[in-house]
Amino acid sequence: MALNSILGHSLATITGWSTRFASPVLLAFMGLTVLAGWYTATHLAVDTDTTAMIDEDVPFRQSYNRYVAAFPDLRGAILAVVEAETPELALKRAGELAAALADEVTAIESVQYPAGLPYFTEHGLLFLSVEQLDRLADQLAEAQPMVAALAAAPDITGIARLYNDLVTAVEQDMAPPESLDMLSPLSTALSDTMQSEMAGDPGYLPWSSVFQMENGIGVSGPPYREVLTIYPVLDRQQLLPAARALKTIRETAQRLDFDNDTIIDQASIGLTGGPVLAQEEMETVIIGAGRAGIISFVLVSLILGFGLRSITMIAAILTTLVSGLVLTAGAAALTVGTLNLISVAFAVLFVGLAVDFGIHFALRYREALALISDKRRALVHAAGQYGVGIPLLLCTLCTLVGFLAFMPTSYLGLAELGIISALGMVVAGLCSFTLLPALLAILPKPRQPQSRSLDLLRGSFMDRHARPISLLGLLLFIASLVASVAIEFDVNPLNLRDPNSASVNVFKQLTEQPLTTPYRAQLLADNAGDERRLRQAFAQSPEIGSIISLNDFIPREQDDKLDRLFDLGFIIGPTLSALPPEWQVPAADDSADALAVLLQALERAPTLNASLLQLKTSIEQFREQYADDPAALARINRLVGVFLHQFLNQLRTGINSTGASIDDLPPALVRDWRTADGRLRLDVLPATPITSNADMARFAEAVLRIAPDATGTPIIITGASDAVANAFIEATGITIVGILILLLLIQRKPRDVMLTLLPLILAATITIAVAVLIEQPFNFANVIALPLLFALGVCSSIHMVWRQRQVQHSGPESLETAMSVEQTATPKAITLSALTTVASFGSLAISPHPGTASMGLLLMIAIGATLLTTLVFLPAFMAVFRRRKRSIGQVAP
Repeated sequence: MALNSILGHSLATITGWSTRFASPVLLAFMGLTVLAGWYTATHLAVDTDTTAMIDEDVPFRQSYNRYVAAFPDLRGAILAVVEAETPELALKRAGELAAALADEVTAIESVQYPAGLPYFTEHGLLFLSVEQLDRLADQLAEAQPMVAALAAAPDITGIARLYNDLVTAVEQDMAPPESLDMLSPLSTALSDTMQSEMAGDPGYLPWSSVFQMENGIGVSGPPYREVLTIYPVLDRQQLLPAARALKTIRETAQRLDFDNDTIIDQASIGLTGGPVLAQEEMETVIIGAGRAGIISFVLVSLILGFGLRSITMIAAILTTLVSGLVLTAGAAALTVGTLNLISVAFAVLFVGLAVDFGIHFALRYREALALISDKRRALVHAAGQYGVGIPLLLCTLCTLVGFLAFMPTSYLGLAELGIISALGMVVAGLCSFTLLPALLAILPKPRQPQSRSLDLLRGSFMDRHARPISLLGLLLFIASLVASVAIEFDVNPLNLRDPNSASVNVFKQLTEQPLTTPYRAQLLADNAGDERRLRQAFAQSPEIGSIISLNDFIPREQDDKLDRLFDLGFIIGPTLSALPPEWQVPAADDSADALAVLLQALERAPTLNASLLQLKTSIEQFREQYADDPAALARINRLVGVFLHQFLNQLRTGINSTGASIDDLPPALVRDWRTADGRLRLDVLPATPITSNADMARFAEAVLRIAPDATGTPIIITGASDAVANAFIEATGITIVGILILLLLIQRKPRDVMLTLLPLILAATITIAVAVLIEQPFNFANVIALPLLFALGVCSSIHMVWRQRQVQHSGPESLETAMSVEQTATPKAITLSALTTVASFGSLAISPHPGTASMGLLLMIAIGATLLTTLVFLPAFMAVFRRRKRSIGQVAP
């Protein structure tokens, strides 16, 4: 007992010194708190990058660093998704946005929009397959009269001339009546365009659909989307580094009338990507943390008021809590400097543990006051060998071991939380023996509690039913252990974000198509030969779809395709030469006359199919509604003619292509796909959309089997999951061994050590089993529940076991009058501590951030399990041990 005597005397001395010089101690803490608050506000930052939470020496981090040293990191880009009703409008609006953002150099580093480059206009037809070109040639040859009429007048006038000429040919038996069916796609599209204009919701006529054009590369739909990759200028000194860039993008989009349903060029824009997701996540975390902070402080205060019924003790505990929290934040700013999405929860941990320390000290102080009238002597007794000082010190050391156990692991996110929380435990321990006694020494004495008759009843109940309760605990452990094997770990950080946020919805839309999915692997090929080898290997894997590299921007089979373009040019080239260089709105009178001619042609047609009849009705309604209104005629011409002119002009440019080589590629595109030393970037796409963690793991494994140095979101996520799992196994082993050594050193008796650990093990299995039953998987945020369960669970057990020892070895100097631990204030302290912790953590469960909410829910379960095992099963276990010793004729030591 020499070590315990030394520790008890030391703690009593520190507390006695603090109470003797209470005023200077309070002034010193006040000054340190103000200084720590200032330093925290000016130096503590938050990093939302989940990748940075894993040690850089882990293989997947090394692969990632090698890749981003050569090419921009797609995970650091903002993805702007432009959506419109037609592919032509989506391309147009995306190009306008890209051009506008290119001038915002203070907020935007670069904008990548390959589909808007002139290169793809000039050589777009070469990206069609040979079969697609053959079909296009047949379609255009058949539609040559249509092309001729529209090229001469790309507006309502040309359309009217086309219909009139074809009907006349049918009337003169120069064409069969069935030839009018060729106009069905145009008739349907033109009718829909007129109807949308009359309904006040105008939309452009989709000419690519009319001509049934196929896309080699570019837009897909419906809906028709274009994706811009925007690299922002990040301000790492700010809590929201991408805020300025996002504000610039949104202001630019507003200036260009995006998301404006009142204009003809209506298109929507959605933003996603790493910086956007991180900012929205941080905003929800801040909102949730602020709300939780207020709610938890109110609830903790109410619980303390109801449980302690002493303004003196409540004021002292809360003051100590606030000061300790600010000091811990200052220590975090000084040592770590940056919080991550896990270590940001250090405040919750501190509140849960520091309140525990304060409650135990304050209640033991009040117990001593019942027998010692002098406040200073009562405070010294509460901190000394026969008080709560040694259990509090042991709790501090055990939680230090639990938190610091993650330091040797690769999981830096939790290692940093461990460092900060360990500092917090040191601060909480110091405050419990200095600031808290100083406050209690100055404040009036607390009132004494009422009779403990209920405690006596509970103690006798536990003694009478110890064996059945212990057996129930064993059965509960076995059942929980069986259920625990089904626990899952959700590796996808996207599931930690608000599922209703705009950025998450846009991200999920992109994952629906393999060509746009962010769930892709990326790697470096040393040269063209290495690329060919990788392509051949990837082609054998069913999980892997397309491979994109710089060579994919150079059309294949160009000789065959150029021959077909030459033939196509011979057929429609002279026709397209009549196309005006610029599109202009025709005169209102000409447009009115054209509609009249078009209507007359339809009336003269010998037969009208459904689409022609629909067009005839739409023209009649349009003329009736607008008569010869020049503005309406100009609008309908614009809806019809703008993209018709663009389409025919691109067709003319495309058939005149003379071929493309790597030297023709835009320099910006080359920089994005080839390094200066000749290494090539390869993007590996999944064969099917990734919709689950299992899909992601299979895809990542398939890629890594062929290219172990590959990176990309699926590989990073699965690699981080493995690193976290290994870190928990390693840290759990360190924690168990470390706590076991500490308990043996201070408690010294194997029986006491076993009694301390049994409730902890039972609480852990119950927590995991309940998580399985409510289908709450572990994730990168809520895994904090496990180290906290170790910390709080071992503390509760330590207090119960240590107090039972003090009761059994009571003497005049111990001031113990109880017959068992159930008759002391210790169960009440444990209960109040658990309730305040549940209130603090439970407030997180209503956070709008799913990760934070799951953390709060799991922490509530963990603390509830700890309370159950400590106050129900632990007393039963201790009673069984006492009975066993009596049955063999031994006196409990």
